[in-house]
Amino acid sequence: TSSAGINAAGQTVDPTQSLAGQSANLGTTAAAAGTITINGTAVNWDNSQSINTILGNINNANLGVTAGWDAVNEKITLASDTQGASSQITLAQTGGNLLGVFNLTAGTAAGSDASPTNAGVALNSAAAHLDRAVTSGTFTLNGVVFNVDAATDSLNTVLARINNSSAGVTATFNVATESITLIQKNTGSANQIVLGAAGDTSNLLYALQLSPNNPPVGGAADTVSGSDTKLSLNGGAVQSFSGTQITALIPGVTVQVEGLGTAQLAVGANVDTMVGTINKFVTDYNDVMDFINTKITEEAFDSPATAAERIQGTFRSNSNFLETKSRLTALVGSVVSGLPASMSQLAQVGITTSADQNGTTGKLVLSESKLRSALAADPAAVDAMFNTPTNGIMSQIHTAINSLTDSSTGAFTVEKKMYAAEMKDITEQIANIEDSMVAKEAALRKQYALMESMVSEFNSLGKQLTALANSTKST
Repeated sequence: TSSAGINAAGQTVDPTQSLAGQSANLGTTAAAAGTITINGTAVNWDNSQSINTILGNINNANLGVTAGWDAVNEKITLASDTQGASSQITLAQTGGNLLGVFNLTAGTAAGSDASPTNAGVALNSAAAHLDRAVTSGTFTLNGVVFNVDAATDSLNTVLARINNSSAGVTATFNVATESITLIQKNTGSANQIVLGAAGDTSNLLYALQLSPNNPPVGGAADTVSGSDTKLSLNGGAVQSFSGTQITALIPGVTVQVEGLGTAQLAVGANVDTMVGTINKFVTDYNDVMDFINTKITEEAFDSPATAAERIQGTFRSNSNFLETKSRLTALVGSVVSGLPASMSQLAQVGITTSADQNGTTGKLVLSESKLRSALAADPAAVDAMFNTPTNGIMSQIHTAINSLTDSSTGAFTVEKKMYAAEMKDITEQIANIEDSMVAKEAALRKQYALMESMVSEFNSLGKQLTALANSTKST
């Protein structure tokens, strides 16, 4: 139930000021003191109290109602804590005139079965079936300001706007419970949701019953702090965690917390994941073998026309490629020391090496059924075979590859440096030849110029001799 406005014409009521101190603002001047009963329980008041104080006393008395102040319409609201036609609020006055001051009527107000909220229509539409009217303006969540137009925005629109913002909050509407939930995306006690800000002009947070401030137009923000997840394992000490996905409770196990209560954990090996991981190892190993086999057997082109053709065959029978293949083949067939004899070789878990024909194969073959049997029998031993520090298969492969690819002493590094040195020598030779050719060209040009000069002189001399011969004949 709600009252009409309690303010005097043209006046604004301050819910934080005493009734006696703002008689001019109220439509009805409050008596000195009195008593009202709500649902049969007496609530005493006096005019030194503010509206907020009186409403707080009502709410703290567990009367089955929630009292509120509607700052937009300057009126008192009383809402039953139960919903539906069976709910009711009974008001009576045994002293004073508070009901008159609050524009409330003595008697019983019966509830009714509410129509379901329609989240797809405008907020201030009658079809939305909201308990409280929404005013247009701005509201704030975690410092992010949102605009709302109650005439055009629906509840769905507003929630989507929140979810797509940087406020760090997930907003949802539960159709079954007719409630809105705000969840901080970053969990834990260090995180919080701050509802409203002093500059807000819309009462949306109050109207949707997310904040007690109506609205925080010039009012204080409402802060809801997060809390840590608290777990106890096997009756041990309670431990706190900042999230709901816990990895530190049991080593190697991720616990997803869904709610309060006691749960029994059954921890076992994830066979499918382990099979997938080992299968990938086999695939990657075979890819390396395919690459090596291709490089050590490919023929060079007799007359290469492209850069790719000129490179082909460069690594045919290359000693470093052959050494890499030999080491890898030896490692996957070796025995891992320190493990039970029944679970110390890859062949015992279904991984064998294919026949090496003319140096072209040597790849791994996986029997998944045998691997699954080994994992079912002793997953820890299978894991140890691969991952034991120093002598596990993966550690040995890592060590072997590092010895070949070490940036200072690795065989491939040494070969790369050798090629680099050869390329440098060839480049220097080319440069020297080019310098020599330039000098030779200059000398030849100089000789050519000299020869041209000599030819010119010979031509001149020839002409003189011809002239002399002709003159001799004439005499």
